[in-house]
Amino acid sequence: MKRILLVTGILLLLGCDSSGGSSQKQSAAAASLVPRQNADVFTEFMSTTPASTAYCPVDSLTAQFATLEVLPTSSVTETSFSMMNLQEAGMDEMDRIKFDGEHLFVANAHISSGWIRGGPALVLLPVGSAIRVVQGGAVIGMPVLASIDSISAPSLDLAEIRVLALDPESPEAQEVGVIASTVEEGGIEGMYLLPADDGDPHSLLAVLGQTQVGFDRSVWTSPLHTTLEIIDVTDPSQPAHESVLEIDGSLVASRRLGDRVFLVTRYQPDSVSSAGCASLIAPNEEPGPSQEAPQMLPMLRVDGGEPVPLLDVDDCFVPESLLRGGGSPVITTISSIDLRSPADRVSVCVAGLESTVYASPAALYLTQPLGFPQWGFSRDQNANREQILKFAFEDAGPTFRGEGSVQGRLAGAIDSFALGENDGVLGVVTSTWSSEHHLSLLREKQATADGEPRQLEEIAHLPSQAEPAPIGKPGESIRSVRFVGDRVYVVTFKKIDPLYIIDISRPESPRIAGEVEVPGFSDYLHPIGSDLLLGVGKDAFDMESFAWFQGVKLELFDVSDPARLSSVASIVAGMRGSQSAALGDHHALAQLSLGDGLHRLTIPVEVHEGDPASPSTYQPWSHSGLYLFEIEENDDPSRATIESVGAVVRAERQADGDTDWSFSDEATTVGDRAVLHEDIVHYIHDEQLWSADWFTPEEVTGPQ
Repeated sequence: MKRILLVTGILLLLGCDSSGGSSQKQSAAAASLVPRQNADVFTEFMSTTPASTAYCPVDSLTAQFATLEVLPTSSVTETSFSMMNLQEAGMDEMDRIKFDGEHLFVANAHISSGWIRGGPALVLLPVGSAIRVVQGGAVIGMPVLASIDSISAPSLDLAEIRVLALDPESPEAQEVGVIASTVEEGGIEGMYLLPADDGDPHSLLAVLGQTQVGFDRSVWTSPLHTTLEIIDVTDPSQPAHESVLEIDGSLVASRRLGDRVFLVTRYQPDSVSSAGCASLIAPNEEPGPSQEAPQMLPMLRVDGGEPVPLLDVDDCFVPESLLRGGGSPVITTISSIDLRSPADRVSVCVAGLESTVYASPAALYLTQPLGFPQWGFSRDQNANREQILKFAFEDAGPTFRGEGSVQGRLAGAIDSFALGENDGVLGVVTSTWSSEHHLSLLREKQATADGEPRQLEEIAHLPSQAEPAPIGKPGESIRSVRFVGDRVYVVTFKKIDPLYIIDISRPESPRIAGEVEVPGFSDYLHPIGSDLLLGVGKDAFDMESFAWFQGVKLELFDVSDPARLSSVASIVAGMRGSQSAALGDHHALAQLSLGDGLHRLTIPVEVHEGDPASPSTYQPWSHSGLYLFEIEENDDPSRATIESVGAVVRAERQADGDTDWSFSDEATTVGDRAVLHEDIVHYIHDEQLWSADWFTPEEVTGPQ
């Protein structure tokens, strides 16, 4: 099935979150969770703040588009099957596959979304190559299908979920049913699987999706709707649809903690968007009248019923930083919903555009760049700051605990990994326009007077007067960040890969505790036990003033003693042009720990091979498959090993003349997943499985 990616830096008309049932019930629950402001403050902000051009239709911004250049792309738990790879242990994340040890749920992968941070863009993309914004902005590796002039509406199939029974003794999977989701006009964004427990014998599947009201050549029309569908899958062959919640607005992110799912959604009223863009679309037209507060808020529909306000204006606030100017007339909402009792829900909302979500088991953080021009960094370092809002997970609901800001903007390939929380202290790694890199540590400031704004205050940063050593060498960019307990791992790169260990065990006095340099770089960092760290990225060929990226590289580091940080082993798959979804999507990596220091690990790899004497040449695609590795700790991290044990190959290049297979759906690994079930490995591409025994991966059963 043809897959399409929607990349929008021109944020279509974004949407808000879910909750409610009635605004009266919601307000009683949530009014004390946010700062008390006069409702007129919120209403005036939404009515008078001009909409950012990032929310305007494409036709009004044609001259402002960047040129898109096509590039060839680029806490361990012992169980009998691999668990989802999470940023934070205990904080579940949505994904398109879920496995409970017996049944595998695979969502239709025909559509997913992404966007370029730093400048507007609207491009329909089938997976295959990478794009970069030539005129400013940052890169998110996504493939390009067509120019803006040739965009047409996608043909979307009914969102479906395959249910397959897996046997740990056999690579054969048995399909026991197909669940047809009610998300008919859009696509499934992800799922949660809530297993039965002592308090409730029912297993539930929570399906998150988005639908669009319409589409034209230039822009998805508003509003978007976010749906949460709850399905009883106690008997997967006879699923029972329990409830459907539909919310005005787009889904930004979500997390699950126990029985509760937390949704972050974003909403911009149509008339606010139209008024804000009026000067671009028709400079001589008068903007329409402003809306009253109730009409500005997103609506909620439960089981197809009549729409009711998701929340009340008293449940919303404007951050102190935006009361001084800036921001956009959008509403970001955090909703807490009990999956076993969806009538138990509460929402709060904040005015302004929040772009990144990070969540620990204790709190959820929203971040947003402040003072950035439309096409990237400003040279004014005081203007380049990242705003941060904290909401604690409390019994009453998501409770606002403070806001603060740090210099620069979030660093690394995956924005949310630039943040981490440990013992109530939030760490943030950022970069400035001049490639200076910072670690900032913040905690809640105790209020001393009634009405004082709740704040996150910086308690320390690096570099500092006491620790002046920079993070990275001159000209290096940050490729990856990982917070693990009282450590921060940071990888920078220009020609080689310096890995830094930053000790934050004393939050008021952070310090660089170790550093090592190796060829290449890591885009993703993955802890293996307590003494090893795995880097997944690219090898590189040093050309003195720069370096050519090469194949996909796995580098194993001994981090047991930061002062003796070292690389103990590495493996490279493929040559220049090779890619892996694991470089930008941690869910693409699967791990199964067998005990006694033995770990199995897989990543999907799009392998390019050719002339080794030409490091600057993108080599032709050879094959794509799931690569299998074994890591042994060997009781001594300095003697740890990583070995390749083969690959489950699902597609190979055919001898067909000049066809460039590297841009095909066959080659790409974007969205690919894996499940390790005792000695059986299942590789999921689109909605199909390729399966094999771990010890004989060349004997493939599939597609199935």
